[in-house]
Amino acid sequence: MSDAPSKSAAFYRHQAAEQHRAAGEAVLENVRERCSRAAASWEAMAARADLAERRRESQRTPPVIVERPR
Repeated sequence: MSDAPSKSAAFYRHQAAEQHRAAGEAVLENVRERCSRAAASWEAMAARADLAERRRESQRTPPVIVERPR
């Protein structure tokens, strides 16, 4: 695969950003708190998705290169 973050991690980060924006626009304190908690949860999911992707990459078996005798 590539070095780019997985689509799910990117989605989670987008959702976190949306929740941060909503928290900033919220008038009620409880809504701000709810949005901030949601943003933290989305950020945690993005971190877990990144970790899973790194683990998958590290567990891939490199190709076997066989040299022919000369």
